[in-house]
Amino acid sequence: MIHRMRIYIVSILMIFTVICFGQEMEQDSTTEYSYSALDSAYTAVIEQKPDINISLILIKIFWIFITIFISVLLWRYVLRPVVKMVFSRSEYQDEILTALKFLITLCISYLILMEIISPTKNIQVIIIATACLGFALAAREYLRDIISGIVLLFNHYIKRGDKIKIEDMSGELINIGLKSSVLKTQNDTNYIIPNHMLTQNIIRRKTPEDLIEPVNVFFYLPSYIDIIKVKEITHRVASLSQFVYLNKPINLTLTNEYHNGRSILKLQLTAFVLNAKYSDQFISDTTENVITVLLQNKLITPDTADLSKIISD
Repeated sequence: MIHRMRIYIVSILMIFTVICFGQEMEQDSTTEYSYSALDSAYTAVIEQKPDINISLILIKIFWIFITIFISVLLWRYVLRPVVKMVFSRSEYQDEILTALKFLITLCISYLILMEIISPTKNIQVIIIATACLGFALAAREYLRDIISGIVLLFNHYIKRGDKIKIEDMSGELINIGLKSSVLKTQNDTNYIIPNHMLTQNIIRRKTPEDLIEPVNVFFYLPSYIDIIKVKEITHRVASLSQFVYLNKPINLTLTNEYHNGRSILKLQLTAFVLNAKYSDQFISDTTENVITVLLQNKLITPDTADLSKIISD
């Protein structure tokens, strides 16, 4: 609330200053030096001594507030309800309302400035230059992203569908927009990334080899089991999986652990899958298939197929 009051006060002071300088200024058609248009206008305003008419200033301020008041009422009770009714089924209703409100604000500002305040030519040049400078400063972040988006669209060193890693995020670039892009991670989370991050940061493009991820599958077996047959079965089942990457080795590591005074063999299967998103499916399928084959070969019994309870206890 305090911040808004400050903005209102500064705006009123700026309007008052423009009105004061806009009263009955004498225009100089020539300048002694060849400055730019903005410098010439600023110099002319500083050197001139306006004859301020207080009554005329008050009348202009009155009409400014009347114009703003009527515009707010017209927008709130006429234009906005009509737009909502016309575009009630459109998914871009909010965007249309925002664009229309912005255009109306520009028109009302132009009406107040040119018809009510009626500043001199020099003041107009200063106001236009100040507005352009303020717009450029306010929109510099958006302009930077838009320029970066144009660069990405025409320079195809990064394109949609690429697997990239930027800072601590990695995934697939599923969309490149004019202002921002969308990165989809391996856990199906979408991140909206400003385009300037894609052009100003060091980005590592992932090759097919980078998508291959190691996966560990653990089996807890009784100590009396035939270790050689278990390893053969586990290796064969893992190598037949549709998710395994066979260009890298499948490793089996056997350790002996004690839980509640009982000796248990822990078999660790380490393999590589084609993509990290297949890790859970590979673990599930391999565990189910290995246990099923061990039961069919009577290497384990249903009582010893699951030793997780003993380990957790």
